[in-house]
Amino acid sequence: MLIKIKDSEIKIGEALPWSVYDAEGRLLLSEGNVVPSERILAAVVEHGVFRILNEDDTEEMDANAKNKKDPFELLCECANYTEKLFAAIEDSEDTVEYRVKQLVKGFRQLFTNYTDACIGAIHVCHSGQYTLWHPLCVAMLCELVASRLGLPEEQHFALLAAAFTSNIGMRELQEELFHQDAPLTEQQRKSLNVHPAKSAEMLIESGITNVDWVKAVFQHHERMDGSGYPEGIKSSEIGQLARLLAVADRYAAMVRGRAYRKAIHGKDTLRELLVENGQFYDQELSLVLISELGVYPPGTIVQLKNREVGMVVNRGKKNATIPLVTVFIGPNGAVLDKPILRNCVVSSYKIHDKFEIHGELPFDLLELWNATYATNQQLNDSSQLG
Repeated sequence: MLIKIKDSEIKIGEALPWSVYDAEGRLLLSEGNVVPSERILAAVVEHGVFRILNEDDTEEMDANAKNKKDPFELLCECANYTEKLFAAIEDSEDTVEYRVKQLVKGFRQLFTNYTDACIGAIHVCHSGQYTLWHPLCVAMLCELVASRLGLPEEQHFALLAAAFTSNIGMRELQEELFHQDAPLTEQQRKSLNVHPAKSAEMLIESGITNVDWVKAVFQHHERMDGSGYPEGIKSSEIGQLARLLAVADRYAAMVRGRAYRKAIHGKDTLRELLVENGQFYDQELSLVLISELGVYPPGTIVQLKNREVGMVVNRGKKNATIPLVTVFIGPNGAVLDKPILRNCVVSSYKIHDKFEIHGELPFDLLELWNATYATNQQLNDSSQLG
């Protein structure tokens, strides 16, 4: 990772303790070089100069990280709250709307504070109960696109409320199908086809009168070519919120493995959405999601140009094609004693390709993410790097 150098860190006439780079990661001065005068110093720092994060910086960031909450633990709390919400809907309680408002409020705050960690969780946190984790992942993807689109607050809420509740009408079936490796039975197919209508009906029975919310739930399995259900409507007949919900639902389902298939890599899932070219899913909304996630979304295991292996933990401040990667395997194939943060703007740290890890990760997720949210100031200082 490159961090911005303060003017006071460079001493006239003294050897540089580190190499100096420009904002694009190009080497300006090598370690040991001497800046001889104020004039040359001014010329060097005019457009901003940067150095690679060192061990002392990392120790400071780790110390600060201990005072931060664990976003992955907070997501689990969010999923647990979702289970209580589902129980309230199934019992047609009059507290459903209040519960959803509280859930959406807390969820949005969590996602805002830990956006990249939340996106990463979509791709790597696959041990939770599917019927609880899937709607949370769908909500995260919807939040990402809705924020980019600048949806009005009322529609924004309706979208997230629908993301959390769209499959309430098939909870048992959804969990059953997640673990099933045989083809659907005829009865399962019928139940699947009616679940959007059943979910909408359950919300109405719980006192929900928000038309946008209920409509998005009812239509979220309609497809652009009319091949969806329950009504087989097409294109502009499908509301925007339902079309966005469909894209998010599809992506979240593909990156999670099932009994009959392995999880599909985020990069490959994005490619499929692109190649699909609007036949089933809204192409414009798909492109927004692709743009926001980047080619290698957070949570993606990658190999760098220098043969190091790590996980994408930050999409880059201005350019999602130049992310930050926490490396945990060195170029010789050995697991490192401690994860190291790499900024892919530096040529030797550019991503070569995705990489498959067999077995457990050598570090837990919080360790891999610590450096990216521990010191916001250091990330802000390097914001122009991507």
